[in-house]
Amino acid sequence: MKDNHPDTFIKNMKCVIIFMFKGDGKMAGLSIEEMRDRLSINPMRYANMDNFMENYPPIAEFRAGESFAYVGISDRPWVYLFTEKEEEFSTLIHKTKSFSNFAVLTDEQLRWLDKIQTFQTLISCGKYCLSKDKIVTGFDCSIEILNETDGDYIYAIYAYRGIVTKEYLLDLIYKKNMYGIKHNGVPFAMIGIQDDGAIGLLQVLPEYRRKGYATALVSECVKMMRMKGKIPFAHIEKDHTASLALVAKMGFEFVENVHWVILN
Repeated sequence: MKDNHPDTFIKNMKCVIIFMFKGDGKMAGLSIEEMRDRLSINPMRYANMDNFMENYPPIAEFRAGESFAYVGISDRPWVYLFTEKEEEFSTLIHKTKSFSNFAVLTDEQLRWLDKIQTFQTLISCGKYCLSKDKIVTGFDCSIEILNETDGDYIYAIYAYRGIVTKEYLLDLIYKKNMYGIKHNGVPFAMIGIQDDGAIGLLQVLPEYRRKGYATALVSECVKMMRMKGKIPFAHIEKDHTASLALVAKMGFEFVENVHWVILN
């Protein structure tokens, strides 16, 4: 019997890549706990990496001086970098040459990369975080955890189908990280907590906009993140004026620009 569950594809991919890197899985020479502890030097900058490390086991790790690279698989193998030094960044790029997808590079790291490697930018966003003292509330409405029967529909209406795969959305649904508001059993608004802990995937059908549903959904995700002791944050492209206005109204503050790239 064919198994179409998104976890099956991910597990099969892990088996292949772990075989490729057999013997190199602990190249960083640090435990996961030690690596995550180092990220606390800048919790907002490295929130993505910390969440990804918590949610996805390593298939490879690499080290250069005080810096390290962590590779895990969500929709594809992603490389996350902990580094503040250009020389060590360059070394990690060389060591991770078998991988092509890099997540959450800063503007500075993008400039470093441009000196040594050609690449394509998959998406660039501003990163916006919500501090602990900010209180957010949305109006009372029925927000549900979306289930697998909603998968086909929400993927069909999602604006980023060219970047986000159906399997990725189904995996978030399976992990109970997708939320929605429904009318007659059909979602008309949705949001998710992504593989790196970012609040995103926000989508409200046109006829339901400007009614407070987006605020309610973001507030729900903020509540869920804070219950887990996490920093609520979101990634927003600079031309998404409605989303920028929403997070500004809710008290999110700009931290830095971040980029997802594919090396050539």
